[in-house]
Amino acid sequence: MGPVRLALLLSVAAVLAAAGAVYIPYNTSAGVVPGKLNVHVVPHTHDDVGWLKTVDQYYVGSNNSIQGACVQNVLDSLIPALLKDENRKFIYVEQAFFQRWWRNQNDMIKDTVKGLISSGRLELINGGMCMHDEAAVHYIDMIDQTTLGHKYIKEEFGQIPRIGWQIDPFGHSAVQAYLLGAEVGFDAFYFFRIDYQDRDTRKGTKELEVVWRGSKTLGSSADIFAGIFPKNYEPPPGDFYFEVDDNSPVVQDDPLLFDYNVEERVNDFVAAAVAQANITRTNHIMFTMGTDFKYQYAESWFRNMDKLIHYVNKDGRINALYSTPSIYTDAKYAANEQWPLKTNDFFPYADNPNAYWTGYFTSRPALKRYVRMMSGYYLAARQLEFFKGRYSSGLSTDSLGDALALAQHHDAVTGTEKQHVANDYAKRLSIGYTQAQELVSTSLACLTESGSKSRCASPVTKFSQVSPWLVFILFYQMAPILFFALRILMMRITLRVEGVSSRLPMSLLRGISNVELREVDVDAQFQSHGPVVSSCAVSAECSSLQGGGQFSVHECPGSGQLIECPEELCQFGSQQGVGQISVLTEELCQFGSQQGVGQISVLTGPGNGQLNGCLEDHNQIGCQQVGALAGNLGSVADCEVLLPRESPVAATSPPLLLRPKPIQVYFRRRRGARRVEETALGSSPSQPPAAAVNVSTSRVSEFLSSITKECLLLNVTYCPPSEMDLTKGKSLVVLVYNSLGWKREDVIRIPVFSDSIVVHDSEGREIESQLLPIATASLNIREKHVKAYLGTTPGAKPKFWLAFPVSVPPLGFNTYFVSNLKKSAHISSKSTQYSPQGSESSNLQVGQGNLKLQYNEAGKLSLYSDSKTMVQANFEQKYKYYIGQDGNGSDPQASGAYIFRPNGTVPISTDGQVSLTVLRGPILDEVHQQINSWIFQITRLYKEKDFLETEFIVGPIPVDDGNGKEVATEIVTNMVTNKTFYTDSSGRDFIKRIRDYRSEWKIEVHQPIAGNYYPVIFRLLPSLCFFNEVNLGIYVEDGSKELSVLVDRSIGGSSIKDGQIELMLHRRLLHDDGKGVAEALNETVCLDKQCEGLIIQGKYYVKIDPQGEGARWRRTFGQEIYSPLLLAFTEQDGGNWANSHVAKFSAMDSTYSLPDNVAMLTLQELEDGSVLLRFAHLYEAGEDKDLSSLASIDLKRVFPEKKIGKVIETSLSANQERAAMEKKRLKWKAQGSAADEKVVRGGPVDPSKLVVELGPMEIRTFIVSFDHISDKQQL
Repeated sequence: MGPVRLALLLSVAAVLAAAGAVYIPYNTSAGVVPGKLNVHVVPHTHDDVGWLKTVDQYYVGSNNSIQGACVQNVLDSLIPALLKDENRKFIYVEQAFFQRWWRNQNDMIKDTVKGLISSGRLELINGGMCMHDEAAVHYIDMIDQTTLGHKYIKEEFGQIPRIGWQIDPFGHSAVQAYLLGAEVGFDAFYFFRIDYQDRDTRKGTKELEVVWRGSKTLGSSADIFAGIFPKNYEPPPGDFYFEVDDNSPVVQDDPLLFDYNVEERVNDFVAAAVAQANITRTNHIMFTMGTDFKYQYAESWFRNMDKLIHYVNKDGRINALYSTPSIYTDAKYAANEQWPLKTNDFFPYADNPNAYWTGYFTSRPALKRYVRMMSGYYLAARQLEFFKGRYSSGLSTDSLGDALALAQHHDAVTGTEKQHVANDYAKRLSIGYTQAQELVSTSLACLTESGSKSRCASPVTKFSQVSPWLVFILFYQMAPILFFALRILMMRITLRVEGVSSRLPMSLLRGISNVELREVDVDAQFQSHGPVVSSCAVSAECSSLQGGGQFSVHECPGSGQLIECPEELCQFGSQQGVGQISVLTEELCQFGSQQGVGQISVLTGPGNGQLNGCLEDHNQIGCQQVGALAGNLGSVADCEVLLPRESPVAATSPPLLLRPKPIQVYFRRRRGARRVEETALGSSPSQPPAAAVNVSTSRVSEFLSSITKECLLLNVTYCPPSEMDLTKGKSLVVLVYNSLGWKREDVIRIPVFSDSIVVHDSEGREIESQLLPIATASLNIREKHVKAYLGTTPGAKPKFWLAFPVSVPPLGFNTYFVSNLKKSAHISSKSTQYSPQGSESSNLQVGQGNLKLQYNEAGKLSLYSDSKTMVQANFEQKYKYYIGQDGNGSDPQASGAYIFRPNGTVPISTDGQVSLTVLRGPILDEVHQQINSWIFQITRLYKEKDFLETEFIVGPIPVDDGNGKEVATEIVTNMVTNKTFYTDSSGRDFIKRIRDYRSEWKIEVHQPIAGNYYPVIFRLLPSLCFFNEVNLGIYVEDGSKELSVLVDRSIGGSSIKDGQIELMLHRRLLHDDGKGVAEALNETVCLDKQCEGLIIQGKYYVKIDPQGEGARWRRTFGQEIYSPLLLAFTEQDGGNWANSHVAKFSAMDSTYSLPDNVAMLTLQELEDGSVLLRFAHLYEAGEDKDLSSLASIDLKRVFPEKKIGKVIETSLSANQERAAMEKKRLKWKAQGSAADEKVVRGGPVDPSKLVVELGPMEIRTFIVSFDHISDKQQL
């Protein structure tokens, strides 16, 4: 028996001898002890902001039949547990949850929590709204969601997170390390998921902790300490899970009870610590004490950790202490160690030989596209929000920003969530977009009416937008619900119909929770000249509805909170869109939806107690009249009868109280109002002044019609504004907004009916245009999906796409006019249609400009030729699909949402004779090809562009043979690429890839296809020459070409063979892959009770350049894909629109644009009127002979009508000054660092010159404040 064990037994004996001494004061005060192994016990929880349940279900703890998780319980139980012992510590990550919880706390709890945070006992780390993914996200989205969280933490708590904590994303990007790590001021970055072979290798060499140099260009200036967990982010081996429903043995230290196990638990803890110390450098290790949604009863965890720390330290072999990653990082830094150097990234990730997590690179491609388009729209909307003035009309981009932040979560944009959760992400994006869209339309109208000379709140011009809103919803399961219900619910319907009941079909509201329909007789805005109470409530009681179903009362105030309004003027709560509404005592009818009712609000009359509400499960719904308002406004009307489409469905469980705002629709009906003379100040409030009542005779059907006047379904060839009748003298006004910082030349396309059309620019000049017949495949999709979303079959089908060139100034717009043929007009050219037959197909050439494509007799692309660059290459493009492994063999691993595991290494090809139709014209040529019954594509060559565009429609993928399928397209050349290709890292840097090779260990190849797939955010580039270790090469061996492919969303891609690129476009699988989601990735669309597989429509772009010249196109056009032109429509009678409106506008100096190597990532007005401004250099060092150089931006010319007062450079997330960040950030020692490293960064901004410099790959962030607004312009 050793001395330690003997001492422990003697201690136990002493306790037993003292019969009543059962209280043990646990000593948890230990700090770092030099010379001992220090175990940093880090309590934490990992809370997904959506995965198996929605973010709100996770927060409130509902839908527990799926997963028993409640984040509200975690945070509620955490605070008292921390207060019990001042040594206890905890870290929290997901701001989306923490902010929900914080809003519901009283001042006393808030003060307590602020004290815990300021003392370091509760540390907010990572700090973003979510723990974002690192493969399927774009770097701008990563920055935005992190900035949103960091801003809140700084403003509310005065704290600056200093640790990155990305413990659950499925692989890790170089951009995360240097951009979302070092550049936001983090000192360290901790994570878990790397390839199992890599982890095993690193354990053997003690290289789980490294200095990560994510950027070749920024070098050591952006190094960060990176720690990889040896097993997972859970407690160490030995059963240390202490949730009340966990099975681990608790520390039982009461000698008067059975199962005393202190010695056993201490030994388990020490053994786990020693094992981890043997694979870790220095005498500090971290134990992550927690995992997914743990600490719902926090005291259970802390009680056991208190005991472990107490008894382990009493044992004396090691030292255990409550800690945080910040404390742990400081201890590592103090060790003065020289750490292994890590470059590139940690993709792909595999956790066993047949489980490569590369399927999610493509999973849910429609959601990925929707997120990407919303991101580009958000960038443009914030610019227009600044031009118009933030909050000037009560509209903002905040809701869209919040939704986008959630969508970056590692189980959101990745496509690895359950279907109902994917629907929830889409719904939030849709709601956010709807609010931002109204702001954008108003801002554009203001700018066209007054340019930039003044702010305006109520422009006369009304714009409809071509929007990305339904690009995702288009083929998505819940589209019919979202299209009507969300559009209606998020916009105030101001119907005041003289003597006619308003009607809205109940069927439009099915499936939407938290819906309120209110019918109010008069909407009169009272001016508060007299002693009028501005915010009050009717003196009435709240009552629950009686009848079928279960309901909850909406925000019922206590009787003491009710304020009598003498004039019976009432403001109902602070809900969105509710102002001061003049109320008749029969004031409110509120109808719940047939399914998913959120809240039903009812009032009883002040005198008779009759129910003034509605039963949700009654076909006929009515309100009781309880009297009429005497005085200035009169009339009472009975409630509307709403008939649902089908039999009502009673609620099966109590509805949730959804915060922060219920969604409401108001029907206002004027039945007889008379003007009351304005009273003098101090007169009786019983005679309040009334504003004039605005009367409209519009009906609901007319309002619904107005919804369809926006091009929300342009991607199914449905755009009512552009399909208008131009034969009656009207013209279509097309405003084109450019959110980029440089002038943009492009071609836009809109559907039209007429074949006699002329287009004029903003200066009245006729411009060339082209009409292209719309493909039958596109019209078939239009027919089906317009009916699905609008509830009616669309009218006559448009015949043509109208294509015409546009030229748009930087950060500005230009206007074009589409009208019917006039005698003097140069009408649009009709495309020549050509369908070659037989031998005519041989060597068919397509292309009007420098770039030409050649097709062979089989209808396949065979040759790419550019006469300008003299580049020519054998070139073939085709489709194939992999059969997804079903998991029924000896290895149960199936292909699923996470995992790509094809059944064998040979793809099943869809090759064969392919017919084609060629459309030729002065602007572009198109080649239409029906590849098979469920794949259609259009290849476009624009006369003035030197790349090809391929638009594809894939689906429904057939699975009636019992096999899931994963569809890919291939581009095949005859180039020898030596297994080498390049993919981008989150849309930013390029990473070199070598097939079946890893630079840091000798890989065992078990999955030769899935193991060579990588995330492609923007571009994939195979090296068409021999390269050494320098990216983009030094010399050419068998050619001098670069083949680049750009994509419109994040997808998976590879080069499985030399000279070949493949992109996975769509996946439909029939088996779950066993990684937790418990659903097969089988997205379907159900129309008229018939369900079929999801259809995906998308684009990719291809260009071949001489060696060393491809970066210019990749970088510039990549920005154009991310920030597409925004189209808005209105109409004009005659030709006077341009004379009365600003037709062309740029926020910049008219002679200025940003340099070709610089992009403006952020232009956002902050609450105090200052501006968050972010610029990015687009090129890596050595990537382009001219543009990989220092760039300069003249802020005076960016804001020509503003007087800049102050420019403060900040960290990337704008929560601290850059200089202070650099001064305090830890500088780590790395093995093998280059002594002659040359990093180019921009210098300080001279306050007199106001010129910003950017070095290659540098992103700089500023807070710009303005002294005053000039008389000439008020942006």
